[in-house]
Amino acid sequence: MLLADLFEKKTVKTSETAWVIVYTADKIILGKRSPTVKNPHQWNFFGGHVDEGESAADAAVRELEEECGLTVSKQSLKEITKIGEATYFCVRIENPSQVKTTDEVSKVKSFKLTDLPDNLHSKTENFFSRLDTLFA
Repeated sequence: MLLADLFEKKTVKTSETAWVIVYTADKIILGKRSPTVKNPHQWNFFGGHVDEGESAADAAVRELEEECGLTVSKQSLKEITKIGEATYFCVRIENPSQVKTTDEVSKVKSFKLTDLPDNLHSKTENFFSRLDTLFA
């Protein structure tokens, strides 16, 4: 072990997750997970695990930048709900081309709520399956 390894900050993931629903005036934007990451080829919101010492909002901002190159402020996020250990936020953008592909996201596409893809990631599908009860 090198001395530098002792001082290198190790990121510790928690069981909590943060997810961001990116949307425009009439559609939501989903990312298709790349073949090289966990749950490949599934469509999902942008997000992931909250790091130790990080708030869900901080994780949401970080994950947006990492997964799709979208830079937003914490203040622009609106918390929608929590389902178990998953916190869901939303942010509206004007131009869908702001959302890019990365090593983690192989494709980005806008969808109407009535025309979602079949192969949704479990956290995304769980959110949509609870829409009726979330906003009742």
